[in-house]
Amino acid sequence: LPLLHQSMDEDWYVDLRNTACYVMQRLLLAVGPGLSNEARRAIYPELLKRLDDSSNVVRIAACDALLAFCTTMPASYCPTNSGYLAAGVIIHMDDSSTD
Repeated sequence: LPLLHQSMDEDWYVDLRNTACYVMQRLLLAVGPGLSNEARRAIYPELLKRLDDSSNVVRIAACDALLAFCTTMPASYCPTNSGYLAAGVIIHMDDSSTD
């Protein structure tokens, strides 16, 4: 996971950030239900950061990864972290992009 997080924070290469979000989405879909709460706490803040990306393509990829995060999240997931996740997503709901 640390390498994926580092790739999502890459400043110069949009393709790398986009690919990192895609890989995170696929990882979550493959092993998401088996992730520990610690791993989940490390993942969602990185995905929320990508919602502020300068590239619309990366923002969309981050949304896809967040959807995978939420669909594989156990019902017993920490309510505090769920609240932080929801608050982080709600901030971006006024994005004027039609994509």
